[in-house]
Amino acid sequence: DTLGIPPISRGRLWRSRVSCFADQFFFFARGIMRKSETRGFVFATTGEKYTNAARKAARNLRQAMPEAQIDLFTNQKIEDAVFDRIHPIKTDFFRPKMEAMLNSRFDRSIYLDSDVIVLCDVTEIFDVLDFSDLAMAHARSREQKFMRDDSVPRAFPVLNAGVIALRRTRE
Repeated sequence: DTLGIPPISRGRLWRSRVSCFADQFFFFARGIMRKSETRGFVFATTGEKYTNAARKAARNLRQAMPEAQIDLFTNQKIEDAVFDRIHPIKTDFFRPKMEAMLNSRFDRSIYLDSDVIVLCDVTEIFDVLDFSDLAMAHARSREQKFMRDDSVPRAFPVLNAGVIALRRTRE
């Protein structure tokens, strides 16, 4: 790697991994895929630390899926060939993922937090969007001590906002 930012090794995992199975995704409203729909991955960062983490995560993604389209939304001035496009964030909002998902150029986007490591081809997550406009993975944090609040019904699972699949709709 000419920029000195190698992909993250499989033995050095951060907070999350993307499973090779889409069966644990939580689905929202139904949708139908059109043949001409574009698919791609989106990262969104503010600050040098998270931008560098996204660069490493994108390299890992590129190893697992060499043909993937990968975009970055950031407030940093960088050039990096691992990304197909780098978009400036218009505001320094504390949740750049919202801006990135709203402005993604893809019909079907998978947003990934900068600490998510993709270990294999996850194309099937795009296919989940044949049946929904939005999909998120269940988070296991419901069982943690701070989430044992009986006021929140168990029918409402905690969702992992680090991996979000989104299908652009006309509405």
